[in-house]
Amino acid sequence: MFRRTLLILSVFICSEAFATSVHPVFTFPEDDAVCSISLDEFGTIKIIARTLCNHWYKKESLEEWLDRSNTCPYCQTEVKQSDLIMFKRHQKKGWKKLKLGKKSFLCGCFGFG
Repeated sequence: MFRRTLLILSVFICSEAFATSVHPVFTFPEDDAVCSISLDEFGTIKIIARTLCNHWYKKESLEEWLDRSNTCPYCQTEVKQSDLIMFKRHQKKGWKKLKLGKKSFLCGCFGFG
């Protein structure tokens, strides 16, 4: 009984760690939320960028910010331009992930790609 409980617990812990490392959970910003750099509403922005620390910004505003600083404007976590994940708004389909070159940050749980 103890071995089975330990096995189930270890499988659960490993699966949770795997799920969060492979498919990070995030939600898109609401249309009336604003980019904290440009103060534009996300409902009016065509391309948005998500940092690895899960903060959302207008793409152009974040790129300008990263030209001056290498940290997230919100939490001060180090951010590399190559780690940004971009999404484009489509009128009927909502936000769709942009593929950047050969490297695609596919998030299978949302069906992008």
